[in-house]
Amino acid sequence: MFSKTVVSAPPLTRRASMRPAWRLAISNLSGRPSRSILLATTVALSAALIAAVACAMNSMQAQARQQISETVGAADVTLKPVSGGPTLPASLLPGVRGWPETLAAAGKREEALTVAANLPVMVKAGDTWKPGTKRLAINVVALGETSADTNAPSVIGRPRLIAGRWASAPDEVVVDTSLMVRLSIKGVEATTPFERRRQRKQLEAALPVDRPPLPASADDDAASAINDAAGLRLGDQIEVVQRAGPTIKIAAAVMDPKKALELAKAANISPIEMGLSTLSNFFHKPTLVKVVGIVAPPPFGGKPRAIFTLQGLERVLPDGAATKDHLSSIEVMVKPGFTPQQVVAAHAPALGNSVLLTTSTKVTAGLENNIEASRLGFLLATVMAYLAATFIITTAMSTGVTERLRELGMLRAIGAFKLQLAQSQLVAGLLIGALGAVVGVPLGVFMAWGLFRYFRDTLDVTLIVPWWGVLASGGGAILAGLLGSAFPAWRASRVSPLEALAARAQAPHRRGVLLMLAIGLALAVLHVSVVLGVQDGQARFWAYLFVGLPALFVGFFMLSVPILSAVAWLFSSPVSRLLGLPRTVLKRTLLATPYRYGFTAGSMMMGLALMVGIWTQGRSIRQDWLGKLEFPDAFVAGLNLSETSLQTVRALPEVKDACAITLLPVQTDTFGVQAINKLGSTFIAFEPEKFFEMAKPTWVQGDEKSALAKLHAGGSIIVAKEFTVARGLGLGDHITIKANGREFPFEIAGVVTSPGLEVVSQFFSIGEDFTQQSVHAVFGTREDLKEKFGNDSVHLIQVSLKPGVDDAAAVTHLKEALAGGGILDAGSGRKIKNQINEFVHNGLFAFSLVALAAMLIAGLGVANLIIAGINARQYEFGVLEAIGASRGLVGRLVLAEAVLVAIAAAALGTWMGLQGVFAVQQIDRKLLGVTFSVHPPWDALAMGWGITLLLTLGAAYPAVWWLTRQRPRELLGAVRG
Repeated sequence: MFSKTVVSAPPLTRRASMRPAWRLAISNLSGRPSRSILLATTVALSAALIAAVACAMNSMQAQARQQISETVGAADVTLKPVSGGPTLPASLLPGVRGWPETLAAAGKREEALTVAANLPVMVKAGDTWKPGTKRLAINVVALGETSADTNAPSVIGRPRLIAGRWASAPDEVVVDTSLMVRLSIKGVEATTPFERRRQRKQLEAALPVDRPPLPASADDDAASAINDAAGLRLGDQIEVVQRAGPTIKIAAAVMDPKKALELAKAANISPIEMGLSTLSNFFHKPTLVKVVGIVAPPPFGGKPRAIFTLQGLERVLPDGAATKDHLSSIEVMVKPGFTPQQVVAAHAPALGNSVLLTTSTKVTAGLENNIEASRLGFLLATVMAYLAATFIITTAMSTGVTERLRELGMLRAIGAFKLQLAQSQLVAGLLIGALGAVVGVPLGVFMAWGLFRYFRDTLDVTLIVPWWGVLASGGGAILAGLLGSAFPAWRASRVSPLEALAARAQAPHRRGVLLMLAIGLALAVLHVSVVLGVQDGQARFWAYLFVGLPALFVGFFMLSVPILSAVAWLFSSPVSRLLGLPRTVLKRTLLATPYRYGFTAGSMMMGLALMVGIWTQGRSIRQDWLGKLEFPDAFVAGLNLSETSLQTVRALPEVKDACAITLLPVQTDTFGVQAINKLGSTFIAFEPEKFFEMAKPTWVQGDEKSALAKLHAGGSIIVAKEFTVARGLGLGDHITIKANGREFPFEIAGVVTSPGLEVVSQFFSIGEDFTQQSVHAVFGTREDLKEKFGNDSVHLIQVSLKPGVDDAAAVTHLKEALAGGGILDAGSGRKIKNQINEFVHNGLFAFSLVALAAMLIAGLGVANLIIAGINARQYEFGVLEAIGASRGLVGRLVLAEAVLVAIAAAALGTWMGLQGVFAVQQIDRKLLGVTFSVHPPWDALAMGWGITLLLTLGAAYPAVWWLTRQRPRELLGAVRG
């Protein structure tokens, strides 16, 4: 029909084929501006979400590195006592400074102290307010630094100095702003860490602040304003409370308070008013120090800090303390030309088994491993987000190809090459992806900045934009556009002119729907087979990452078409009756274009699947893990608690018994992904009889009597049941425990359900340790721990309360009684469990917001597809209205289609989410040893289904509103080709 000369015309030669492809792509996109904008917006929001997550994650990792650098400083090598605590002889420091490799060396000591401040405030006196004082006390981490070496300040890590100067005399101290907040009236009133952080940020913004003199009297409003501003100031003196009582039998003193008064008087100790119990007051004495500097606190929280000179810290320790003239660590800078590894190799043998000499890279390696693991998670999230965007682009552009099939056939008829049509689709995808990247990446950076800005009172994080985040978000958007246009390009390249001109008369083949059902089911089965068929935990993880996860996404996207067809058969009649539609029109409409509607449902299912997975796993964590943890009644945590502290706890009237616990991080090579981040465990050393009596663990293998015999014989431990689940280790097996460069084999004397002590230890150090991640525990005697690993420090005292005792009052009494005795914190098992539960709840809420954002992004894709469907059927709608159908009926028809799409998306998302949770739980079983069951929260799932329906209807409504305002003549005139 057409001459060959048309094909060989210069504008359509193969060399110039890209230029027509660009023109066709631009013409296609500009001819459908609303749909093109929606599609680009979908990609842009996906890119923005990825960019925002990347910026937030990188910024927080940078702050974690900063916190570690403040701990490590510029040191290349660190000496620490194997036993933990301040037990490193200070006499080692001159020798270390004399090493030929040493450029500079400094010593550091860490203690737990109780400090108090007498704040000038207004107190009520009849009808007015008069000047007075209010006493506040808190437990802090105290650091003492050597200053003999002029280079020492550069060796020891130090936080940022905000005001004042560093301590140089024994009676001087530098405090962080979190300590200042806790010693202020507003800080005491703050009930949550977020409120304290807000107070701290306000305090930092106002530094330095002079304290005005108190008036002689004040009314209620003036007194309230004065007291709200009351707090610690630069130049104030604070008291360091010491435990100073003589050596006595504490239980006897409790029974005979008069005798206690006599002993206190004999020891020259005067009672002080500290809000403590009467007895404990006589066993504490204060030492005054002056606040000369204020520093920034750790960015992610932690205990308040006070920094002394080493002489200053030893000055405030109790008289006769056994560990005076000792250090917690010695930090060493190495001269140029030497390596830290050479220093360790040269001097470690001479130090003996009581001192651990390590390079600083070993300290930071744990953090870097954690960061690499988090980046792998970020990569997975990026791939999943852009897979969803790719599916949306594929569906939208495939719909466009179907809609323009006659147009493409005409282009082929007048001489366009197949390659040009394919290239036009690829160029369109490239333009959509590029536009999404150009808009989305800056938007994501702005979102991260806005997030940090909004939480500036509670987060000490500076925005740092990572190059890899920009590359992942921008490059991923472009790649999603190209991949999404690949299938439409293939379809466009196969257009035959004659078939295209008759395309409006073609019906979908049932064979294609059945083929997608078969492929989808096969991929879904493959996904489950990966986690059930691969028995090795490490292999299971990598197989799931590279095979199972892609199979899950692609398989369920394939299943969206047959599921939509099934929904059309099952629900079209009731929905038609509900909306007043003809009985068969709705079903015929959906079954005529199952791919368009099925892929629309597939686009919407992704966010719901994520939400279903989050809520289901959250319920499983609460029921199968947190709900089964049986914490003891109360705990006391400290850096190096003493035998006196244990006796004090046991002597309290509320306490039934107490048990000293030593916690040592160890490696067992049992948990985690070994190639990425090995998860350690915790060696919990205890007094066996008392521990079993108080904890009452459930025995999975073995029994208490035989276990006690083996534990006392030495070389045996009890393991948590997670070791059995993950590695099959059980009674009589042997396991190697590694710590501090040493390793020893132990026989397993029993398997028990964990009482959660390792969780408690991590709870008390939240925000302080980024270098180690540990899960689960092994339990052994303190004798074994001391003999094999040289550690006998007490980090935790487990407390059993008498029946009927109020745990909150008991915890308050514990804090009062142990003030000045090395305590950092105390808490009840019930409160800790509630706070962990609240933490899980807040985490689920945050992840749910991400899932909701994914659903909103998918909603834009749904809107695009619905608009495409309406545009493709304008002539059909015009005919319906011309033969008597009302505009309302036409609008309800489109809304009914959206309802069925939402039902299909809800079914797909629920199925996909539950199957995904099941797979993740099987991986957790092998990598972490935790046994979870799938507990669908049906109330929450119903809310998710409702959100899916509302978002789908919301996406359809603007197009329906436009459609119901078109006249039949306008709709009939919209037909093309």
